Amino acid sequence: MKSDIGVWLDHSGAVLIHMQSGHAVAGERIASNIEPKRSSRRHEKRTSSTHRAPTRAKHDENRRREQIKAYYAGLARTLRDADRVLVIGPSVAKYELADALRRRKANAPRVVAVEACDRMTPRQLLRHVETFFAEHAPARPAAR
Repeated sequence: MKSDIGVWLDHSGAVLIHMQSGHAVAGERIASNIEPKRSSRRHEKRTSSTHRAPTRAKHDENRRREQIKAYYAGLARTLRDADRVLVIGPSVAKYELADALRRRKANAPRVVAVEACDRMTPRQLLRHVETFFAEHAPARPAAR
């Protein structure tokens, strides 16, 4: 079933808000399973020779990049049946997800907006998504 979905996300997880009959309904929470970024200084202190520290830091960064890629791919699969998607959140994750959705060839939902916002209570998030889709309702063809 096609629908409109609002997604609030950062690198720790996402919250999906589905629109049903003009009202926002709380959807699922999706954990990202992305490891937190590590400081390269931490690796320098733990290794006996400093020439190994950049290699370890690069390995960690590559693993984190793959985890982020898998997170967005999972979200894209979850959103594949949506007509329109509103992407909101406090970090760059919202732009990264929007880009990942736009790059998908098949079954890609239309990203209608990407908005910056801080953390919201569940009620505020529902109201925000509901208001957005009410104000941006798809144009109906003129009757003849």
